[in-house]
Amino acid sequence: MINPLELSSFEPLGQLGRGGTAKVEKVFAREFGRLAAMKYPVEPDGTEVIDFPSLLKRENQLIGGLKYPGIVRLLQVATDDPQYLLMEFCEGPTLEQIGRVKDISVALNILSAIAINLEFLRASRIFHGDLKPDNIFLPQQWQDRRGSDLFYVKLSDFSLGRFEHEENSVRYGLGTVGYMAPETVIDGTISHASDLFATGVVAYQLLCGQHPFLHDGADPIKVNARVREEDPIPLEELRPDLDPELIGIVNRLLSKDASQRPATAWEVCQLLRQAGSSYPFEKALRPAHLCHGSSYGDNISSSLEISRVHAERLGLITQRDNNNLRLVLTSNFVRRNLRYTENGFVFENNPLLPARFRRHALSAFQLASITKKKQIIQSAIAGGATAARKLSIDAVADVPPVLIELLPHLLSPGTVRRISTSLGRLAENSDEPELAANLFVQAGMLEEAERCAWQAAINLNKENHNQAALTLLDRVISFGRLTKREYEVRSLLKTKGDILKEMGEAQIAHAVYDDVIALYVDQPTDKLLAETYKQLGDLYKLKQRSGEGIEALDKALKIYEDLDDELEISHTLNNIGNIHWIAGEHTKALSHYRLAFRIQRRLGAKADMASSLSNAGTLYVVVGRYQRGIKLLQLSLDLKKEIGNRGEIARTMNNLGWVQYLQGSINEPVSNL
Repeated sequence: MINPLELSSFEPLGQLGRGGTAKVEKVFAREFGRLAAMKYPVEPDGTEVIDFPSLLKRENQLIGGLKYPGIVRLLQVATDDPQYLLMEFCEGPTLEQIGRVKDISVALNILSAIAINLEFLRASRIFHGDLKPDNIFLPQQWQDRRGSDLFYVKLSDFSLGRFEHEENSVRYGLGTVGYMAPETVIDGTISHASDLFATGVVAYQLLCGQHPFLHDGADPIKVNARVREEDPIPLEELRPDLDPELIGIVNRLLSKDASQRPATAWEVCQLLRQAGSSYPFEKALRPAHLCHGSSYGDNISSSLEISRVHAERLGLITQRDNNNLRLVLTSNFVRRNLRYTENGFVFENNPLLPARFRRHALSAFQLASITKKKQIIQSAIAGGATAARKLSIDAVADVPPVLIELLPHLLSPGTVRRISTSLGRLAENSDEPELAANLFVQAGMLEEAERCAWQAAINLNKENHNQAALTLLDRVISFGRLTKREYEVRSLLKTKGDILKEMGEAQIAHAVYDDVIALYVDQPTDKLLAETYKQLGDLYKLKQRSGEGIEALDKALKIYEDLDDELEISHTLNNIGNIHWIAGEHTKALSHYRLAFRIQRRLGAKADMASSLSNAGTLYVVVGRYQRGIKLLQLSLDLKKEIGNRGEIARTMNNLGWVQYLQGSINEPVSNL
């Protein structure tokens, strides 16, 4: 076996440590031009045979591509002869070398720095599996780390770790006695929770200077039994100056039951902050640390908890390029528009553009010809190349998306309004109401925006694009509120409520209808208000709150009476009858159906007459008056046949067949069905 220290590319500078199977040497690595730590195998002390190349490969698989400051970075891995692992050299001591930390402020910050490293591993779906003081390096001047300055401790030796998706059987050993969690001792299981248990052991040692389980000898069987069954000496007995809140955190970390430990290392950081830590853990974990995937999609899914809208915008401004993604995420993190949560990084608001993107885009614009500049401006105000093509504008295919966003803000308001007005009218004439509505908002033309938004929302709703419809409605409604003209967009507000009601969002729809009604204070009543009360009545019917439903419908009825709209009066009477029916008030329900039918017969509204007859006929069947019910259903069927609505004909024949079957007939029901 060749000694790697004999290679000309390394200058040995002294031994750093030695174990049963490996040495660690400080070297100057000429290829990298830096100091490094080299770990290489030696003949084992006992009879145990260690597969050193496999351990090296394992460590490289887990952390070889990571560039996080809280992990000892791997520089080179050699698994042939000579075998060695070249790592960055850590100037500071390990936790094992410093023992007890007297200054509680320093201890709290060190523990927070360890915890944020474990949170990085959790976010990267990695379990360390062998966390202990020997594997934790402190920075130089660690004794001064009591303030709020950011620093990193470094974790090393991942040879016994695994990825979250792997089985425990891939590991090359269980871990170090005294640091393994109870579940690891029992069945070899490691997880984020077992790493947190090891953190608890480290914290105990850091605070009081002794191991919680390694007293009275270090026999592995006895130690493992204590880990599983015994509680350590209470910290308050060994260190009376500790705050009870800090003691509680350590006790939770050392819980025998994994479910009783903190859920994540991020939670540990938060708990330590409450106990007095000043370590700025929110700044320690950055987007670039988690964007180590090979593809744009991998980096998005591994590092971000992101909405569809933000994902679309991010894809647009980064052009789905990994380097651009890292730049955008870093810029937003520095500007505090991106923050880390236990589920990943989340945007506070829309992703912001880095200054570099803006400069590059504006430089490209300045170099363009006058004709091309005009085309770019039109495309930008229209909303991009796709919108421009809808309007048959000569769109510039290679316009940076960043420029599309920037230009409308750099042009004078008058220019934006003028071009938006022209393009808005073009969009409306081209049957593009959604695009027209957005352009009219840019132009400050509320009436036109309201008209187009209503038509677009109806179309989008029919095509089941409900969320797009709501987004558009909200934009125009917000514009109305901003200009204190919300009353003028009340129809959009009601349409929003109707879509939400259709989506099953009854509570939100109810609130929107209440907003519509509130707009009519000191305003004359109209049909829109009556329709809003009708929708409210229907919501109350669905909730089986008959009293409130009838009250809302009575208000609608009063408005229709004032407007002398007899057909809507009949519809409202039918709706009131339906609520009485659901409430078990059958006589009142039939009375309202009759009143509605009489109005409809006088108006010659055959479709509405058929509906009222069908309601009454079905109710007669429910109360056991089959003959009367069949007669009314047959009259309804005759009217529907006269009108020619095949769907309604089929529905009524189906109901009629059901009633005939209930009556004991066979042939007629079969014929109808």
